[in-house]
Amino acid sequence: MKKTLSILLIEDDMIEVMKMQRIITKSNLPHKIIEAKNGQEALDYLRGDNSPTRYHFFRSQYAAYEWN
Repeated sequence: MKKTLSILLIEDDMIEVMKMQRIITKSNLPHKIIEAKNGQEALDYLRGDNSPTRYHFFRSQYAAYEWN
């Protein structure tokens, strides 16, 4: 039985989101993609109750994040 990949994708460009979705879908692996448009959305999700305890893949183009 294959495990489901939990992917947190931090990306504000919809074209890049669609590219990543296409790549993962073509892999024929069971997956769940969680999308966040910025670092704050990603942190909010990770701190929430619905967040998996472990991610198999994490992608971010952000070199810096404005911490509050």
